[in-house]
Amino acid sequence: MLAVSTLRKLRRTAELSQQQFASLIDVPLNTFRMWDSGLRPTPPHLLERATIAALEHARDTELMSLDNLAREFRVHQRTLRAAARTGRLQVTFSSRSAFGRPIRLATRGCTGVHAGGLPPLRRAEPGRCAASVSP
Repeated sequence: MLAVSTLRKLRRTAELSQQQFASLIDVPLNTFRMWDSGLRPTPPHLLERATIAALEHARDTELMSLDNLAREFRVHQRTLRAAARTGRLQVTFSSRSAFGRPIRLATRGCTGVHAGGLPPLRRAEPGRCAASVSP
């Protein structure tokens, strides 16, 4: 029963629906619902995979300034700003400003960056990246 509460807790902490979390850990929705509701025990290896997936999801959806993203991905800041201007990178603006200009924020998931460098950015699809205005 402990594994069930842990699985549900992970899902709720990640603020994902059952369907979203099931696709994140790559299991059928009905199977996930059985584990989430406590009707069946969650296998320990799957609980470990769910923990890792929840941590990666939290990391990928964390809002960061474009300057910090550029530094992390070792690309020039202007590259990300140009991608934001042309719609290839979905950004949101912070309510804070630096030198009278609003701070642009994006998530690691919005950049499409994978190990080994920055692939060509595609046009951002509506709803593709979780982003909201930061206070």
